[in-house]
Amino acid sequence: MFIEKIKKLGYLVKLDTNGVNPWIIKQLIDKQLIDYIAMDIKAPLDKYNLITQIKMDTDLIKQSIDLIISSKIDYEFRTTLVKNLHDLKDIESMAKLIENANLFILQKFNSTNPIISNTTTFSAFSEKEMILMQNTSQNYVKKCLIR
Repeated sequence: MFIEKIKKLGYLVKLDTNGVNPWIIKQLIDKQLIDYIAMDIKAPLDKYNLITQIKMDTDLIKQSIDLIISSKIDYEFRTTLVKNLHDLKDIESMAKLIENANLFILQKFNSTNPIISNTTTFSAFSEKEMILMQNTSQNYVKKCLIR
């Protein structure tokens, strides 16, 4: 496995994941091959398929969250907030989903360098709205930051 070779060279390894493969996350944790995990939370579980436009088993997302939180590895959960896709209730639902997590990062949507074509229908939340979502999230997680 490539990641084993990297670890043997003495490098720290960060895993960025969308959480759809909890068995891989478990294997990497069990083999002590990762030093940091960053997992994207795209939406509340009940809206995951709608927002991602991909049909998936959201139980896999939940399994990954539980694995990460229960591990001894440093981690963060992060969500890119898009005004036309998320609302305060969604953010609260996501914070509850990762309840007691060490770190939840709220990322402001940036339409200047879009990965998705035709982002004209998407917009960012204001700084005031982002702070409101941060304050709401902090009721459920240990630390919530805006990036």
